[in-house]
Amino acid sequence: MAWHEEATADVADQQRVAAEVAAVFGVPPDRLVLGAITLARRLEAYRMDPAAAREISDLQARVELAVAQFRAGDLPAATAQADVVLARLRQQPGLPMASSMAWQLHVLRGRVAWTSADDEATEEAWRAAIAVDPQAQLSGREVPPDVVASYETVRAEVLADRSRWVVPAFDGADVGRAQIEIDGIGGLRPVPPGEHFVVVHWPGAGASAAVFDGAPIVLEAPEASTPADLPRTRAAAERICERLGLDVLVMVRQRGRRFGVQSYACGDDFGEPWYSEGAALDGLADADWDVGGYDAERGVLLDPAPWPEPAPPVVADIGEPLVPIEPPGGNDVRPTKPWFRRAWIWVVAGTVVAGAVTTGVVLGTRDPASSVVVTDEFLRP
Repeated sequence: MAWHEEATADVADQQRVAAEVAAVFGVPPDRLVLGAITLARRLEAYRMDPAAAREISDLQARVELAVAQFRAGDLPAATAQADVVLARLRQQPGLPMASSMAWQLHVLRGRVAWTSADDEATEEAWRAAIAVDPQAQLSGREVPPDVVASYETVRAEVLADRSRWVVPAFDGADVGRAQIEIDGIGGLRPVPPGEHFVVVHWPGAGASAAVFDGAPIVLEAPEASTPADLPRTRAAAERICERLGLDVLVMVRQRGRRFGVQSYACGDDFGEPWYSEGAALDGLADADWDVGGYDAERGVLLDPAPWPEPAPPVVADIGEPLVPIEPPGGNDVRPTKPWFRRAWIWVVAGTVVAGAVTTGVVLGTRDPASSVVVTDEFLRP
């Protein structure tokens, strides 16, 4: 199910419509996918191609190979393997686990430099690793204590020099509505000097990624492939169906207290829209869900044109018994007041009472000896 302006729609109304739709299609409520548009756009933003998964597997195997070569004492081979993997990660900074593998490789290069007694290369490798993850520490069970001490000395210096940390900047595209991930952690934040893997997840579109080294990242906003609102075309509706593996997409819009509902049969076409008479959902179960009976090929709930007015109530023909006519509009129509609660009844009644009181007062002030005729009985024979 997909709602127009889902974030502002009343939760109780969403639950009522969802329960009615589940009953119409005869499916358990847990089979309904609520918030279909939001979910589809999120899946598109974090979608990973099968080729990327294969690349991650290959690179991770190479990282393990480099570690094994180091432990075997083949330092040149370990260094060469680490350089190859780092170069491929820089070419594909959007790969999941890129920052994690980069940290492992920088630490490995630092251990190679430490073993070779190259203090300058050791500190350079430590700083590169700490830039990727300032909170990470070396394990004393896997690394000699003197190596851990060297690493921690450099890490303390980096943490103490936070004034040099900068927030990545972007040129060419507005990232205000995007989700930004830096070195595998979500959120835009200051980072230490060095290389960082930055991924920008655009709602409804593929992600953009770059290596940040201090210079502004130049990005071009991609075109969203998944719509941000109720789909108007078959192509837009199909993208939601494909992302979520749906059979039917039910779209809902609320105007005032009325609901508009239209279905899309995935792989087929739109169905006839249905409009409630008021807040009640009576008649939704009897709506025409057959896409073959709808002569248009698009969604219409977002059209600015007014919705069709509810059918007028049926009036009984002459000779048929009169029955109360239920006013259209459901629960949002005010019922007719009973006669004793209407204001004009009591205005008339008050006038009669006031007249009676006035007559009584006049009669009460007359001389008791005088006679008063108050009816026409005296004139009758």
